Amino acid sequence: MLTALSGGERDVHGLVVETGLPQSSVYRKLRELTERGVVFVPRLAFTREGRKVEMFRSRLQEVRVVFANGRARIDVVLRQDMSDRIGDMWEEVRGSAR
Repeated sequence: MLTALSGGERDVHGLVVETGLPQSSVYRKLRELTERGVVFVPRLAFTREGRKVEMFRSRLQEVRVVFANGRARIDVVLRQDMSDRIGDMWEEVRGSAR
């Protein structure tokens, strides 16, 4: 899922096609990743049929896995550009509207 999102914004249908995962699994994983701040929705789009869809994007800039002394450590660097800040504001607005 994160590999698919590293190439840019994707909607759920695009992620289902790209990953081969069932739609329910994609929705569940996106919810988990969004709650953890790894993925966000920078914008909404419309399909040709006029349906509104959320476009998801990864915040990951870099992930490092270090193995030392029999232990693994994962270092995550999140992207902090303007679209991330706007995405944060959008999430706040959406959260307050619920």
